[in-house]
This record gives sequence, C-alpha cells and structure tokens, in this order.
Amino acid sequence: VNDSNSKNLDQHVTNLSRNKSKRKLVWNFTRFIKKSDQFFDFDDEFKEQVPQPFRYAYFQGKIRELVEKTMVSVYPELLQTARKVNRQLYDYPKTQFQLLGFDVYFNKQGQAKLFEINGNPMLLYNQQTMATKKFHVMRDALDLFGIQVQFTEDGNLVIPMYGEASNDLTKKQ
Repeated sequence: VNDSNSKNLDQHVTNLSRNKSKRKLVWNFTRFIKKSDQFFDFDDEFKEQVPQPFRYAYFQGKIRELVEKTMVSVYPELLQTARKVNRQLYDYPKTQFQLLGFDVYFNKQGQAKLFEINGNPMLLYNQQTMATKKFHVMRDALDLFGIQVQFTEDGNLVIPMYGEASNDLTKKQ
C-alpha cells in the first residue's frame, strides 16, 4: 500500500471479501513476507540485520506490538461493550472474551499501521471447516491469553465466559 493505491481496496492484502473474484490478489502472510523485498525500501543494514528467513518473526512482532498498543488504547470502548453483553463481567473471576479482526498494512519503510478493527470479523469457514477447525481456533485464541482449555468428562469444551459446556462442534479432537 502506498499513497497512490491506498484507496484501492482491491490491493489491500487483508481484504478477502473484496477479492473473492480476484483470488490472486489475496496473499497469506507467508507469501507476503517472501516477497517483502519487492514491497519495501529496506536499506542494506536492515537486510543484514533481518535476513529473509527471520522476516516472518520480525513482521509478526510488529503486528503484535501494534495490536497490543491498540488494545490498550481502545480498552474503554471494549469495557463499555462488555458491560452491555457480558453477564459475568462483575462476577469472580472476571472474564471477557471477544474476537476482533485487525487489518494491518505496512508502509514502504516496513512500519505496521492500523487500517481498521473489525468487531465481528468474517472467518469464512464453511461447515466442513467448522467441524474440523473450530476447536483448534478456540484453543489457540484462549492460549494467547494463558487460559487453559477445560473439558467435561464427555469431551465437551467448557466455555470460559459462561462456565458452561458446549456440545456443538467444539469437541476435543
């Protein structure tokens, strides 16, 4: 993304819904990093300090840093939303779980910039994917925050927000 194409949504890496008919424009993060020398004006010092095999971790760290700073800055809004929808916000232990989508772009110098936050991101899962991946997605999301995944005796996931077992597609696999 640069000044001349910043308003052309078809060129944004994360905008999958706009690119359904142009799948070649939708890149996953690994492919994007492999092509990073084409997109960025990296000087020789950067290329020496962060060689290609380490760029994935470098850019992932930049995204993580941006998301952390953003979460701190929007905490009052998240808390306000939580008060409206979370019936256990004031119980002990205090719990809040929300899935957010961060659309991030990098400028020519490789700095991560926030494009938008999606309060209810479309994950584009079909029923087959839900059956095989939902448990893993939930487990990974909870693991990010150090929340241990708990199961009932019959293998159902206990939803941390409500303390209830789920009997849908979240069976331990």
